[in-house]
Amino acid sequence: MTEITGIVTGSSPLLVVIPSYLSSISVHILMNASKLVFSDDGDNFRIISVDNQQDVLVVYVQSTTRSAVCPNCCITSKRIHSYYTRKIADLPVFGKTSRIILRSRKFYCHQHECPFKIFTERFESHFRPYKRRTERLESKIRQLGLLAGGRPAQRICTILSIPTSDTTVLRLIEKSDFSPAKGVTAIGVDDWAYKKRKSYGSILVNLHTGKVIDLLPDREQETLRKWLQERPEIEVMSRDRYSNYQKAITLGAPQSIQVTDRWHLLKNLSEAVQKVLIRHYSKATALLANKQLRVDDQQIAENQSTLSENKSSPDSAHGGIPNRSS
Repeated sequence: MTEITGIVTGSSPLLVVIPSYLSSISVHILMNASKLVFSDDGDNFRIISVDNQQDVLVVYVQSTTRSAVCPNCCITSKRIHSYYTRKIADLPVFGKTSRIILRSRKFYCHQHECPFKIFTERFESHFRPYKRRTERLESKIRQLGLLAGGRPAQRICTILSIPTSDTTVLRLIEKSDFSPAKGVTAIGVDDWAYKKRKSYGSILVNLHTGKVIDLLPDREQETLRKWLQERPEIEVMSRDRYSNYQKAITLGAPQSIQVTDRWHLLKNLSEAVQKVLIRHYSKATALLANKQLRVDDQQIAENQSTLSENKSSPDSAHGGIPNRSS
């Protein structure tokens, strides 16, 4: 007796007819693969097949739940309307870009008053509505963006077989849910670039933990002032020399102490030293030139005195040979 299994290998999907006892083994392997790919939610998803292409690993997945909850009225429904597929990017595997083909379902809503007569099933993890990346992939891209920035993170993702762009990295960072700013007493503010030399926003960091608290859409004084007025517990504000930040902190958090962060402090010190050196460069050059002239004049005088002594000596007058005539 033979059965058709769903294992797919090679450059294109392929159905392989194998004996039933081997089919049970392959199904067991796919079940284990489901728990491996979806470790925290392996019972709700099942891997149907895997297509190992040249540069992409395609995993076909479907949900194992028998019902879904309407997102509007929260009534459970088991009546399926239709099926559709979603293409979702996932973390790379063995140096290849991975893609999940998710077979999703649409359900009928049994609540007559609900405006959603038909709704798509929602998943609690991995696959969010309208998303084309898994949650874990977006998390890794976001972490790279926070550590390296937009374009460096894009280049790192390209090496790791994660196709993305610098604008996508910045967009994921902007939409992130940061830790709440309540109860924070020491905050650092600086600017960050949507597009370098064109548009900038403001970034606020908890100085105790080093984590980002919030992102403001611009660098204007009024935006930062309103943000600070809602948090009267702030005691220390670290900033650069930007005048809008200084005015916003003075008006929005007058109780706080304004300090310069270490990087700008060292930058200010280096600029001050450079200005002093430039201002005294001409004087130092003149002093060194005069000193060199005095050394040269002294050397010339010593040479001339040596020559005069040689000319005045008796031996030098006769070419250094003594006179032996009687």
